[in-house]
Amino acid sequence: MTLTLQRNWQKQIADDDFNHYKRLYLTYLEKNLISQSTLSSDLLTLIPLRKAFNHKQQLLITTLVVNETSSPYRGEPIRTNYLERNQTATTSFMIHDLTLLPNDATIWTIIFSHHCFKTTDLTELTV
Repeated sequence: MTLTLQRNWQKQIADDDFNHYKRLYLTYLEKNLISQSTLSSDLLTLIPLRKAFNHKQQLLITTLVVNETSSPYRGEPIRTNYLERNQTATTSFMIHDLTLLPNDATIWTIIFSHHCFKTTDLTELTV
């Protein structure tokens, strides 16, 4: 399995941040990554890593996206539900300009425009 970054992430991510996500990815491979929330999808495996809010008060979930299927992912729309402490948010997203081969992973931030989460509750979602 390989951790691959989409072109824009390659340009923007700081080395320290990438190394942090790489450590989380390795922890996931060892089956030791535990998330305090859930993202569901019928297409790819989504592991929430970090929660934040932008200036528009949109919920941002930085996610480890893993293709555990036998087919490459090529930017198809992904519908997902985010669940934390009995609260749910739903959205659809696509990862542009990246082919995610079977058994490969990437990091992506999923934006939820409509949600009921408190913007003061910023959380690292993994242990």
